[in-house]
Amino acid sequence: MSLPTFAQSHFDDKTRVFLDLKGAPGPGGVAFDSSLKPSHTPAHNHTLEIHLKMFLDKFNPPAYHPKAWIVTDWGGKPFIVGPWNHDEWVRFVQGYQQQVNMWNDKFWLTPPVGFDRLDIKSGAHTIRPNVYCHLNVELVGSAAQAHKRIRVVNLDAKFAAAMYGGTESDINSLTFRSDSGNYDTFDARKGKVAQSTIAHEIGHAIGEDHIGVTLHDPSCEVAMLLDRHTPALAKPFIPAAFRDGIGSLACYGQFSDPNLSANIMGFGNSFDKVNAKPWVDCIALHTLFGNWEVSMGRVAPKMVP
Repeated sequence: MSLPTFAQSHFDDKTRVFLDLKGAPGPGGVAFDSSLKPSHTPAHNHTLEIHLKMFLDKFNPPAYHPKAWIVTDWGGKPFIVGPWNHDEWVRFVQGYQQQVNMWNDKFWLTPPVGFDRLDIKSGAHTIRPNVYCHLNVELVGSAAQAHKRIRVVNLDAKFAAAMYGGTESDINSLTFRSDSGNYDTFDARKGKVAQSTIAHEIGHAIGEDHIGVTLHDPSCEVAMLLDRHTPALAKPFIPAAFRDGIGSLACYGQFSDPNLSANIMGFGNSFDKVNAKPWVDCIALHTLFGNWEVSMGRVAPKMVP
C-alpha cells in the first residue's frame, strides 16, 4: 500500500518544520491526516499523530425485510445479518476503540544525526526530545466527513453455526471474513482467536501491507507472482495458501518464522519496528529529514553535548 497524497501546511518558522499534513487518497486509497506537536518542555518528547476519520456505517436490513438480510463476506460466503439494538452497537464501538488503541504506546522515533530543529533550550543546556507515535481514530457521523467508510453487519450467530458447523459459542471474528470495508459483530469481541481483526484492518487503513509483503517474504512473493501471471480461469487451481496474491495466507506469514506470522499484519497481535512505517514516512515529510530510527520503548529526551 501507499501513503496518502499529502498537502503540507502550517509551516512553523521557528522550528522550520511542517506541523500539519492533510491527506487525500493516494493510489492505494489510503487517506489520513498527520500533525507534529512539538513539546514545550525538555522533559517530554514531541508527538507525531496520525489522525484517521472513520465512518462506521451501522448496517440494518431494509424496511421491507427488517428482521434479517443476507450479505456475503470477503470470500463470497453468505451470512444472515439482523438489525442492531442500542446495547449491541455500544459494545461494538467500545471493542472497536480498544483495538484501535493497540497501535498506541508502541513506537518512538529518534532524530537522525544532524537534525536539531526540534531541540529545546533548557538554561545553558540543549535537550533533544524524540518523537512519540500516536494514532487517533475519530468516529464521524457520515461518509462525507470520513477518510474511510466501513459497513458493519450484525451477524446471526445461530445461522452461521448451522450453516458452517459448530455451535454458537464457536462463532468468532474468523467466521465471517471481514475486509478493509466490511466488519461484523464479532470483530470487536475478545475471543479465542490470536488476531484482533479491527487492529489488523486499521493497519491497512494507515498504509500497512500484510507482513509478508512488507518484508518481501519469499512465499509471499510466489503468491503475488502466481496471482499476476495465472489466467483467471486457472486461478482456482492455485494451492489455497498461495491464492489471492497479497491477500493470501502466504502473505500473512503462514510459511514464515513464527515471529513474523504473529505480527499484527499477519495472523497475530504482536508489533515490530516495521509497523512504524506510516509514522516514519510522515516524519520525513513533516521535517524534510529522513533516516529516523524506530524504538519499541520510550526513549527519553537527551542532552546534546
